[in-house]
Amino acid sequence: MAAYNICVISVFVIFGLLNVINAQIKKDISVVTIKQPPFLYKDSDGQYTGYFKELLENVAQIVGFNYTLYESPDGKYGSLENGSWTGMMKEIEDGKADIGGLLTVTHARSITVDFSYPVQYMEPTIVMKRPAMDKPSLQENLAKLLTPLEFSVWLMSFLALLVTGTVLYIISHFNPYEWRRMAKDREATLREAESFTCLNSFFFVVSTLMWQGYVRAPRSVGARVVVVAWWSFTVVLLLSYTASLTNYLRSAPAPFAIKGYSKIRSFRDLAANDEIRVGILPYGATEVRYKTSKSITDKKIYDKIVKDWMFHNESGDIPNTLDELESYLRQRSYSDYALILESPTAKYITNKEPCDLYMVRGNVITSHQAFGMKKGFTLKEAIDLALLKLHHSGKLGAIEHNWFSSQCKETVYQMDDEVHLQTPPFNALDLGTFSSALLIIVAGIVLGGLIAIIEICIYKWAETRVDEDEVEPISNRNSKVYEAESGDRLLNQDSKKGGATQV
Repeated sequence: MAAYNICVISVFVIFGLLNVINAQIKKDISVVTIKQPPFLYKDSDGQYTGYFKELLENVAQIVGFNYTLYESPDGKYGSLENGSWTGMMKEIEDGKADIGGLLTVTHARSITVDFSYPVQYMEPTIVMKRPAMDKPSLQENLAKLLTPLEFSVWLMSFLALLVTGTVLYIISHFNPYEWRRMAKDREATLREAESFTCLNSFFFVVSTLMWQGYVRAPRSVGARVVVVAWWSFTVVLLLSYTASLTNYLRSAPAPFAIKGYSKIRSFRDLAANDEIRVGILPYGATEVRYKTSKSITDKKIYDKIVKDWMFHNESGDIPNTLDELESYLRQRSYSDYALILESPTAKYITNKEPCDLYMVRGNVITSHQAFGMKKGFTLKEAIDLALLKLHHSGKLGAIEHNWFSSQCKETVYQMDDEVHLQTPPFNALDLGTFSSALLIIVAGIVLGGLIAIIEICIYKWAETRVDEDEVEPISNRNSKVYEAESGDRLLNQDSKKGGATQV
């Protein structure tokens, strides 16, 4: 029994010693990274700070290890050059560092190192400078009021107004059933007679076009037919203008077109625009992705990246770091230059003051960032569990929000490569669509003119009948002469009849 107890105690002692030794082995690890805000940079006291530093502190606290942080000698993340890795990848591969971060997970890197549970999901993002927002001129503001209708529609509407006013004046002037003739016959006042003079006829047409009231309407049937046709034309014109103006206001690409955003809304737009140069952070996973991609759009973008490198080689100012690329972009006076960055980095620089940058996101997650660890690293599982715990507790999101919070508004323009603006298309009202209203006014003018002519003819015919039916009155002074002449006529008629009888 004593031997058994001694054996059990010995086992516990051995396991305890092994745990102590194992703990001592895990205690100190080396971590390689590069200095790039907001992931890692030095504060005013010369101490490292940033998103990666805070994340590493939380993981180390959960797992229970100490670490030594140092920067990659060449300042690169890591890419294959002549079959050998550079940057952080080389440090991990050579065993100089136990952990590297944060690294974008790629197939080539996964062959050399192990990656932890994902820390940040990413997508390629376009970063550009906002165009200057010039105040629109008076001419541009006035042009917006005319935009809903094409010029031909405005021209035909103006001609319709002139023709309608002219025809209404002519009918009112010559038609005997209008106010002018009634005033002449003293059946209307002089003020009523002036209702449809030349000036008042056009004022009547213009006022009804604005849906205003009127004092007197025409009296003749022909003029009323013209007026009804004009009212119908007015209703169609105003309703069409209102509907087209509403569609125009809805179709404007607000808020981006109004608040100073360029026309680059997707990676396809960027590839097709030859006026915009494209920059990228060299020696990173994003560059490798575009370099090896089989997509036509990606190949066009990479060709623009190569041309940009050639442009900088000629000028002698090659931006190789994120700070240099950001500074170069902010110095541009207009949007002729674009950066392609991973979304976390793009989010950081666009949310910085002076808030003169914006980003276009494709909404397609292509990769994620994680800790890179040497093959067979004993703490990999523990680090994965620690990151998973931070994720489910919300601590991981809180750390990200702490370092990537926005200081600017409306910096993100999200647009999938296959999707265009989800705004209704705007087409100004053309003459073909408006032809029905023009047919109404033309038919009304022709029909009203014909009716007015018929009214004039009827009135002339009625006047002629009245003249024929009138008998001239016989005065007392000439009654005898009239009676004598009448007697002579009767006698002549009797003599003629008598002669005929004799025969």
